[in-house]
Amino acid sequence: MDVSLVKKKDCSHLCIILSLLGAMNYLFTYIYIPGVTIIALVYLLTFYYIIVVTKQFEFYLFGLLIYKPFASLIFPFPHGFTIALLFLIYIPLVWFTLLFRKQFNIWNCKFVVIFLCFSLVYGGIKGTLSWYIMANRYIPLFLFVYSTIIYSRRLRFDILLNLLRPIFIVSLFVWILPNYIEQTEWLLCDYGIFGEPLEGKLDITMFFVPRNLGFYYDCRIFGVFVVLYFCIALLRKEKYRKFDLYISSLLVFSTTSRGAIVLWGMVLVGYVLQSFRFSFKKIVILFVSIAISFLLILILSQSSTEFSDFLSTFKLIGDNSALGQREIFLAYALYCFFSNPLLGIGAGALKGYELFSWGGGYNKETYITDSFLASTLGEIGMVGFVLFLLYIFEIYYNKTLFSAFLILGMLLQLLGTDVPDSGVQYFVIIFVFKELMHSSDLNKNINK
Repeated sequence: MDVSLVKKKDCSHLCIILSLLGAMNYLFTYIYIPGVTIIALVYLLTFYYIIVVTKQFEFYLFGLLIYKPFASLIFPFPHGFTIALLFLIYIPLVWFTLLFRKQFNIWNCKFVVIFLCFSLVYGGIKGTLSWYIMANRYIPLFLFVYSTIIYSRRLRFDILLNLLRPIFIVSLFVWILPNYIEQTEWLLCDYGIFGEPLEGKLDITMFFVPRNLGFYYDCRIFGVFVVLYFCIALLRKEKYRKFDLYISSLLVFSTTSRGAIVLWGMVLVGYVLQSFRFSFKKIVILFVSIAISFLLILILSQSSTEFSDFLSTFKLIGDNSALGQREIFLAYALYCFFSNPLLGIGAGALKGYELFSWGGGYNKETYITDSFLASTLGEIGMVGFVLFLLYIFEIYYNKTLFSAFLILGMLLQLLGTDVPDSGVQYFVIIFVFKELMHSSDLNKNINK
């Protein structure tokens, strides 16, 4: 039963209001910080009003995705960031529980439940769980399971696209601001936009180009958000589709995140192989496009040492490769894995693990944060790793070639990132992808 109280055309106006307020929040952190608190409060009140009136889960997902730029500004005092999360995450979830309390379905997330239970029980037995791990890795999975159980309607992807479009456009605009680097460093290291200042000096440039950290203030995680936006536009074929595809593609490259670029490439290749209807003219256009792309890459790599070095990091092995840059992380994670190949050393043990003089050569504190696949092997062994793969396939695979390439891109990206440790945004990522990949009309859309 459709519980929405508003018509489809009315939702479009509410989308514009909420998305513009969210985009203004992010923009004002770069142009006029005193105004953000006022806008943030207006946004929060509008957010509550819209989810109460429309009863649409899409607005809730949008609120969770973009909360970082202003959560601490809603309540600008110690622990205000945490209190803001309470208002943005859990209170609205109680409201949706009351709405959908009779709609229960756990079968579609059975492997996520098994993985979650195994990790929590084993981590509890080993004493390796921390509040940080619970908040950033396991609460998002709990939110996914809980939302899947209570929510049996189809997501409105037209609403999601209308909500996401303005803030992604603003993300592109903010990236080209003259003070982007200085303001980002000030927000994170001096102002403490996440509740407390970060230690050390940030380096957010790649071959003299600023990396677009987006509204998550992390180029790798933001890159995954952009690929999600790209996939929705690619598969749903809603209004402004070409515009959404161009903006999202440009944003992916603005992050200079290798994982996001590889994931975007895998998605594009999978879509072409799945849906492309070959003809002589299309084949010629395809080969000419590929040839021009390779020629441009060759010219840039020959004329710019920085660009050539960046390209070399796409290799899986080598001194400057993605894995080579994480050698110490991988080595210790695999050391822990081989010490107990079946079960590992305990869920959460490698996240923020202190390493002193291990292996006779490392005399510094080291944190395993940049390779989720390796840390999963080290923490929960082959049993946990297989359960992780099963829940990934449960979410993303739908018996199409496109979904296989999407999974391959996700796994390649996780060789050098820790997206599943990104907090509640990870819940939004996997929930929306699950709804997208298992929607009843996906095959019709992808094969048009």
